[in-house]
Amino acid sequence: STDVFLIDTEVVNPAFVKALRSRGINVHLYMWDSARNKDSFLQLLPLLNSRSSFEPSDCDQYGMKYIPLFAEKVFSIAMSNVELRNDELVFLGTLHSHRAIHLSALESTVEQSGLKIRKLLYYHSRLLYGIKCLVHPRAFKYLPFVQVRGFDKREIAAAYFRSRGVLDIHHPGQAGLTSRTFESLRSGAWLITLNPTVLSLPEELRKRVLLLSDVSELSNRISEVRSDLPALSLEMDYFLSLERFADELLAVGGLPPRQLP
Repeated sequence: STDVFLIDTEVVNPAFVKALRSRGINVHLYMWDSARNKDSFLQLLPLLNSRSSFEPSDCDQYGMKYIPLFAEKVFSIAMSNVELRNDELVFLGTLHSHRAIHLSALESTVEQSGLKIRKLLYYHSRLLYGIKCLVHPRAFKYLPFVQVRGFDKREIAAAYFRSRGVLDIHHPGQAGLTSRTFESLRSGAWLITLNPTVLSLPEELRKRVLLLSDVSELSNRISEVRSDLPALSLEMDYFLSLERFADELLAVGGLPPRQLP
């Protein structure tokens, strides 16, 4: 038989899935957005051979398999030629929802500790971002930093390799761990986040995470972000990898494992 994977689907409807199934095709779904943000996939669930998600609450509520996201090999610390990290923190992200407000608060907090935040900011339209700032005027200051084209992954990885920590401000409608979670940890940087789902990570990785309940905590806790972390174990590097993600996705679909070289 043939298998089709639907990834983070938005426009697929039940009729399309039924048409595939009528031809003997197994259909699998993986979501890296939550039902709170994108609920159209819920109508597909009874029609699927397997269903999985990065969002723990959706998995509990809708009987989906929890499969965390991943970091590609370009983010592996083994790919770095940087010998010393600086004291800079990095924030990479789309300036949607409340992110600009949180970022502003984090910058004010971090400055008290003599640190700076390197900003890699994206929004699909400067004009629309400017209009959005009319509601949140503090966000205007980031307009000069906003890129309307995505960042190259090698550029992002290089920034992570050079920095002490990576800031993660997750979407308010999600609790799933972002790709940034895995990319920063695989790069050897600290993860500084407001997302309590990081408590589900293996213990070795939790020791590399600074979990904040509020951005104002950072100035008092930045000293916890040490620069003497031990190297990641091979087991944890695999856990963070695309290969682990692919293995879990194949397993939940009942498909043969990857053929390793």
